[in-house]
Amino acid sequence: MFIGINYQLSIINYQLKKLMEVGEFIKEHRDLDVRNLALQADKFPDIDMKYALMQIEGWQTARNKLPLYADTDGIIFPPSISMQQCSSQFTAESKKSLQTGYAVIKYRLSTLQAVSA
Repeated sequence: MFIGINYQLSIINYQLKKLMEVGEFIKEHRDLDVRNLALQADKFPDIDMKYALMQIEGWQTARNKLPLYADTDGIIFPPSISMQQCSSQFTAESKKSLQTGYAVIKYRLSTLQAVSA
């Protein structure tokens, strides 16, 4: 069945408009308690509340654990359990510096072994 290009474009425009509305809703409500917001879901019939609440909760977790992610618009956060289990930005940076230090030590040891052989 052939669907006209104008009809397809109107569907895409509608979906983009809905996504923008949900994004605005998330920005406006991201500092609120998600449990209380969930209880008010009937007030927002045009919003995909399950998705919006997951994004708000993800942003709230990222605000403390992953500030770079929280400060970046357009990030789509995974479910809460994944956000809770991920390493913090501080931990990741610490591990990175340890790994870099380890690589330098390993390189120097291998160089010393090659020189002494």
